[in-house]
Amino acid sequence: MRKNAKDIAFYCGTAGNLDELLSLFDKIFLLKISPKILRERLSTRKSNDYGCTSEVQDWIIEWKDWWESHMIENGAIVISADRDIKEVTTDILKRSKDSE
Repeated sequence: MRKNAKDIAFYCGTAGNLDELLSLFDKIFLLKISPKILRERLSTRKSNDYGCTSEVQDWIIEWKDWWESHMIENGAIVISADRDIKEVTTDILKRSKDSE
């Protein structure tokens, strides 16, 4: 956030007023994932049961295309999340430091 120029703040998720929040961040990252891997991860998650059914997965994937386009239109930096979480994290941290 601009007030904390020396610190990194992460906000994960969405909100009803997301478009109002986007300007608070210097960089926005979109973790883009293929529908196949998204289904696999939702089907095997252990933290909660959201997205475990095929009906919910279908809804998420339908919404995913709009969400990704909207975030890209708002300047999001696209990062492939099809990879191992350590690779994704390294990529986010590297890109968060670019052009400081």
